Amino acid sequence: MAIIYLKEAILNFNQAVQTIKEELMWNAFIQYNKARAQYILSLLLQSNDKTWETTMKTAIDYRLKLVMILNDILDENQKTYFQRAFSDQLKLAQLMLIRLQIASNMPFEYNKSIDIGCDEFSRLKHIKNDIETYLKRQTITE
Repeated sequence: MAIIYLKEAILNFNQAVQTIKEELMWNAFIQYNKARAQYILSLLLQSNDKTWETTMKTAIDYRLKLVMILNDILDENQKTYFQRAFSDQLKLAQLMLIRLQIASNMPFEYNKSIDIGCDEFSRLKHIKNDIETYLKRQTITE
């Protein structure tokens, strides 16, 4: 049943993307969720399909553009709630990509200077801690 639901979800994400075309905000969210569905489906099917990685990178690109536009239009020194929230969404996607790459034994690039910002649910902090714990274990075993 999980495979059926995931395939249907991915189909619906694809249809949603066709509907909204290049709209930044919705693409940022749809592509992110589509990537996570693709990742879980690849695990369940035990496939080497890495489509999820490309989709997640697309989501990151959309989120980066959105943050850049907001910062260009609004005051970058005194950020609004939406600027901070969308910036955190960008960081969440970047950290999630690394977390999924680690789980898939894929090479990854980690920028330790990622600021965890105003994340109200501590998701960024937890993911960043997971990555740093993994890296510490790696250096101990080497």
